[in-house]
Amino acid sequence: MEPKYWDLIAKKLSGEITAEEDRELNSWLQSDSNAQTFKQVSKLWENTEDPSRDYTPDAETEWQKLQAKINQPKVLFLKRYWLKMAASILLLLGLTYLLSTLFKTSGGATLVEVVTTDSVMVVYLPDSSRVYLNKNTTLTYPEAFNSNERLVFLNGEGFFEVIPGNVPFIIACNGTRTKVLGTSFNIKGYEEDEEVEVIVVTGHVELSDEDDSSSKIVLEPNDRGAFNKKHSGISKSKNTRKDFKWWAKHDLEKDIKKIIRKVKRKIK
Repeated sequence: MEPKYWDLIAKKLSGEITAEEDRELNSWLQSDSNAQTFKQVSKLWENTEDPSRDYTPDAETEWQKLQAKINQPKVLFLKRYWLKMAASILLLLGLTYLLSTLFKTSGGATLVEVVTTDSVMVVYLPDSSRVYLNKNTTLTYPEAFNSNERLVFLNGEGFFEVIPGNVPFIIACNGTRTKVLGTSFNIKGYEEDEEVEVIVVTGHVELSDEDDSSSKIVLEPNDRGAFNKKHSGISKSKNTRKDFKWWAKHDLEKDIKKIIRKVKRKIK
């Protein structure tokens, strides 16, 4: 992506965009992949503190700073601040290849598909549930959940933080269905894997055979459920692997908050 679009996104989110720049950004957002990128960054921005909220300027100090910047309007200084912000977000998100496509299913629902390749990314679902996607993972979900179920499709590995609700949240993953109401857990089920693995962190999870709903187990915190794709068998044991979600520790939201605080200190 061209750096200017990160600048436009930063200006849009900070309320500093001009009418002409807004038109240019809206034109760029006509692409589904660009719109998805903007949506992800907007979600992160919404959950990030306002960098200027607790800043009380010192008039004398700021005047000295301004005098030190010969013929440099304040607007240019702010522009560089947002450019740094945009560049930092680019570094965090740019290592992930995001392919987002919209298509209609036979039932008429609009689905969104997100594909990662060489890095982890965070996806917010329509109900605000959060999913960390590991490398080489595909997540497919409806643009809007219906009133009966919140159904998503996973091929790869994802750590789910599901928002509680009365409508069941279901993950279909390579022959399995994982059903919850609100909890956090990790699912690993790449197409080439021999089994699908579910490890629960909080709450309760129901793991079942997609083709045989009577074959199911209930998992509690620190339980590990496994579905053998060759023999269609489900097993339950205590999780002994403490590093099962090491890959999800790269929290983009925390990184962006750190960047904002760092940049804020620099402009004081």
